[in-house]
Amino acid sequence: GDSFINIPADDAGQPLGASTGVIFKTRGPIFNTYVYQDILGHQTFVVRDRPLALGGSHKIMRCDGEGPSYVFSEGSHWIMNNIRELFGMYTTRSFNIWRGNEKVAISEKVGGAGSSHKQIIFRAPDDEMPFASCFLKDRHYHGGFDEWFVQEYKNLTNLPAFIPHSCCALMAFGTALQKGKDSAQQEQDPKAFLEQVPTEASGELAEGDAGAQGASVGVELPAETAEEKTVPAATAAEATAAEQAETKPEASVEPAAPPVREAKEAAVEPKEEAMVAHV
Repeated sequence: GDSFINIPADDAGQPLGASTGVIFKTRGPIFNTYVYQDILGHQTFVVRDRPLALGGSHKIMRCDGEGPSYVFSEGSHWIMNNIRELFGMYTTRSFNIWRGNEKVAISEKVGGAGSSHKQIIFRAPDDEMPFASCFLKDRHYHGGFDEWFVQEYKNLTNLPAFIPHSCCALMAFGTALQKGKDSAQQEQDPKAFLEQVPTEASGELAEGDAGAQGASVGVELPAETAEEKTVPAATAAEATAAEQAETKPEASVEPAAPPVREAKEAAVEPKEEAMVAHV
């Protein structure tokens, strides 16, 4: 499964020490389960889906069975949540936090739909001042991980600290899952510059490069000829050389009789030419 580690931090978000625990996500055939385990290996609280509830709904409780259980549910906000998200409102989703039959807190997702700066605030049902909040701080923590910052304000609520942590973890896992899907889609998409069809100018340039490398390039005969055709460049060069040979006047030159000394030197020349030809 997936996991998020819990690191203590100050009000400015600077770490105060090593990790104190980890939240594991275990996938199941019907619903997923999230468990927090401290550094001693003790499991302290668990979060699980409620698949039959309207909208998103999760149950949060301690692992030792002590204390009340809490329900983090979208419930009657489901219709308005979809409308707000459709119109791109800043506060997109609202959730109720129940302790038994008592609504003890409201959680609101802010930041707009599709925004990478995801945030959640927690407040009492009859109060506008949040008692806790969390937001996506970094998308490249240690290279490619998401980093979330959870802020709790003391003496503003009697809810246990694992309630806002659990709700933040649920959003963190969903955001990380979508991030993995987006990365996989980008890897599958072809690169645009490799798929572009060459334009007319680039085609002429490519044809010129091919001719420079000695490829066979067609030469079009003038329009005055009765028959227009395209012949290879080598054939055209041979035809031009043949025409020049036919039109060139033949000149007959009779060599003068060489002196005796020059005749002796000429007798040696064939040996030199033969050596050069052999080499």
